[in-house]
Amino acid sequence: MLDGTVKSWSKHEGWGVLVSPDVPGEVWTHFSSIVATGYRCLTEDELVRFDCEDVPTGRDGYLWRAKRVVSVDEGSEFARLTDQEIDERIKAVDRVAHLQARTRGPYLVTERVIRINSPRTDPDPSPPG
Repeated sequence: MLDGTVKSWSKHEGWGVLVSPDVPGEVWTHFSSIVATGYRCLTEDELVRFDCEDVPTGRDGYLWRAKRVVSVDEGSEFARLTDQEIDERIKAVDRVAHLQARTRGPYLVTERVIRINSPRTDPDPSPPG
């Protein structure tokens, strides 16, 4: 894993840019690459560790894409872990997410209809007479 810093992050769009002295250029990342439970977001100047891959066609102008991004800022659960310990923690998070997805099962979409009191209309109005 590489050490880096969050250069920029758009919480509204869910992606941002990382920089590392070990990568020649900026690294694009998406919120789905962040290893965490719950809401996944990064902040500018946050210290991170990540794996990355080159993107031959580029992604929004970036030739590198981050995978498995973890925050190592002070207070982070990954701050003092080794690469091996981070890998084990990532596998544990993946197992939990996989199990949760399997136990949710099918879901039912229901529609609620609300009747509003309104004047009743006759389906076949006859002219008075």
